[in-house]
Amino acid sequence: VSPKITIILPFYNTGDYIKETLSDVINQTYSDFECLCIDNASTDNTYDVCKEVVSGDSRFKMLREYEPGLPNARNKGLDIAKGEYVYFCDSDDRLHPRLLEICMKAMGDADVLQFDYVRFVDGESVEFPSIGENLETSRIENALSWFVANNPGCALWRKFFRRDVIGRHRLKSNL
Repeated sequence: VSPKITIILPFYNTGDYIKETLSDVINQTYSDFECLCIDNASTDNTYDVCKEVVSGDSRFKMLREYEPGLPNARNKGLDIAKGEYVYFCDSDDRLHPRLLEICMKAMGDADVLQFDYVRFVDGESVEFPSIGENLETSRIENALSWFVANNPGCALWRKFFRRDVIGRHRLKSNL
């Protein structure tokens, strides 16, 4: 049985803080997901740290992408994603514990959902806002046109996609 959500989590030299991100993924209240942890040619211990943290949790798959660049790692994840939905998580992100649950409830028949975020500055803990209040959903017929019109930049981590829409496109270097 395929998971409902695929989390694509590329990493490069983030061994000092990826544990927090992985802990947030592990502790999601919505647990029907796979997480593709993709080493993007790290030169530090990030792969080993990640492997240790997720050891024994069958929802996590460890992969390596030797073509440097975030889009290459994300595209590799899209190539093997099994979930109906895709969430791109960066290795320095902190996730609200109910992020996936709230996204699944809000998604409806939309192709993409965008949500607010909170920034951590100098390690200061900032309270998470109620992410359920500022969700935007869109039905898009052509995902590439939507990307061009909305210029999401690197902020794929604040969007939740239907895989059949995002999965048929290759991500470019600015995504």
